[in-house]
Amino acid sequence: MRTIATAATLALLLGLSSPASATESSTALQPPQAEEIPAAKEPPTDTRWYGYQTLLADAASTALLIGAAKSETPTLAALGLGTYLIAGPVIHLANGRPKAAGTSLALRLSLPLAGAALGVGLGAATVGTGGWAGLVVLFVGAIGGIAGAGVASIIDATTLAREKVPRNSGFTMGVVPTRGGLTVGAAGTF
Repeated sequence: MRTIATAATLALLLGLSSPASATESSTALQPPQAEEIPAAKEPPTDTRWYGYQTLLADAASTALLIGAAKSETPTLAALGLGTYLIAGPVIHLANGRPKAAGTSLALRLSLPLAGAALGVGLGAATVGTGGWAGLVVLFVGAIGGIAGAGVASIIDATTLAREKVPRNSGFTMGVVPTRGGLTVGAAGTF
C-alpha cells in the first residue's frame, strides 16, 4: 500500500513538473519585460546669435592694439592681446557654452600662429637674402598673423556664437480704438 501511495505521489509531482508547466511557472516568476517607451520629442528651439558680443570685444582689443602701436606702450599691447585671447571664451562661458569657449580659445591661439608661420614661410621663399630680407619676412609674418586673428574672430562670431533657446509660443489678442470703431487683432507663434 505504501508503494502505491509513493508511486501516486511521485506521478503527481512529475506531472506538475512537466515541460509545459515548467515554462509556465518559470515565466510567472520572472519580472515583466519592460516595454519600449518612445523617446520624448524635444521641445522646439530657436537659435540665438550673440556674435555681436564677441565682435565688440574684438573691436575693443583692436583699438587697444592700435593705441599701443601709436603710443609705443607695451602694457597696452599686452592688454590688447589678452583681451583678444580671453574675451571671446569668457563671453561663451557667460552664455553657458563651455565647449564653445574652449574652441574659441583654440582658434584664437592657433589661427594667428598658423597665419604668422605661413607668412614667414612665404616671405622667406619669395624674398631671398639681403639687407631688408629679414625685415620683409617679419612683416609678411605679421600680416599673416593679423589675417589669422581676423579669420578666428569671424569664425567665432559667425559659427560658435549661436545657442539653442526654447521657442516662445504664445497667443496675443488686442483691441485698438479707431475713428470708425474698433480694430480687433490676434497674433501668435506656435
